[in-house]
Amino acid sequence: MQFNYRARDKDGNLKTGTVDASSKGAAILKLQDQNLYVTLLEEEKVPFYKRSIKLPQKISQLDIVVFSRQLAIMLQSKITVVESLEIISKQITNTTFREKIRNIMENVEGGVPLSRAFRKHPDVFSLFYTSMVESGEASGKLADSLDYLATQLEKSYEFRRKMLGAITYPALIIVVFSSVLTFLFIFVVPELVEMLEEFDAEIPLLTRIVIGFSEFVQSWWWAVIITLLVIFFSFSRYIKTEEGKDLFDTYILKIPLFGKLLKKIYLSYFAESMSTLMASGLNIVKALDITEKVVGNTVYQMIVREIKKEVKEGRDISSVLERYPDYFPSLFVQMLVAGEKSGQMSFSFKNATKFYQEDVERSMDSYVKLAEPILIILLGGLVGSLVLSILLPIYNIGLAM
Repeated sequence: MQFNYRARDKDGNLKTGTVDASSKGAAILKLQDQNLYVTLLEEEKVPFYKRSIKLPQKISQLDIVVFSRQLAIMLQSKITVVESLEIISKQITNTTFREKIRNIMENVEGGVPLSRAFRKHPDVFSLFYTSMVESGEASGKLADSLDYLATQLEKSYEFRRKMLGAITYPALIIVVFSSVLTFLFIFVVPELVEMLEEFDAEIPLLTRIVIGFSEFVQSWWWAVIITLLVIFFSFSRYIKTEEGKDLFDTYILKIPLFGKLLKKIYLSYFAESMSTLMASGLNIVKALDITEKVVGNTVYQMIVREIKKEVKEGRDISSVLERYPDYFPSLFVQMLVAGEKSGQMSFSFKNATKFYQEDVERSMDSYVKLAEPILIILLGGLVGSLVLSILLPIYNIGLAM
């Protein structure tokens, strides 16, 4: 924003002009840095026809990864937090993210710790993120904590990107085949019906089924869409309730193949969070408290809650995990046992993270390789049946002639 100001310098000389700042308070601070004493400050009025329309932009995980790495590098170069945030904010193209960074910068300028300034934007900076920053502030190693955090965020982003990439091709196959089927039902089948009526030909059973389905879709497509939307939104609202989320998170882990893969993913999330938080200097109870909130599944949250309770009473993590072999396999538990005996729990969690992330990637590759031929056969069979239903009556007409 632009502000018009009137101020006096240290000699009492009158100064006027404009200053660019994100808020009135930030503008005053900028002018004070120039040894100017503000007597009047007004936001510059911009005619409505000159105002730009700013739509909120989504802040991606990649935006946060890049920001964290830049901030870590600048702090390691002995640039102050405020200067670092100001420099980074000028390079950010995402206007929504830039405004949030400038707001954080203003808070830090006003004496608010960086971690608390981040906490004012929970939609961008998670509890995990702010806790890492807070730990760095407490230990006096903020630059090192941010560097480690940036590295972990980069690994996590790459892991999620690979998982998304693995399902892209099967999803593309489904979209293409669905488009082909829709085209045939809407444009080809009605033409077939008109031709059959004209020749008064005998219609095979398969063709009658396809025609019936096509007529249903053309007549009731709006009802189908409304029904699907109602089901989708009702389901979305239900799983946001405590009861719905508990039920969904429990049963999704029991789905054959998919549930097994999800368990590996949650194991990697749990291990990664614990490894990163403990390496930053947090004690095990605090690390568990944060991990419980970020692990993402109510079943695993319940188990982490129990671990935290028993650790406070002096028991080992592995002794609790042994009670849940369906969710924490013996290999994972044995990794932690080794860490408990050697006193290197953070290192054990780090090894577990690496092992299960690699295992998830291998599993995803295997499932995708298996899914591709199955999808092609199933969807190809559907399209083939549809084409056959079109060709059969045409063939019968040719024989009759």
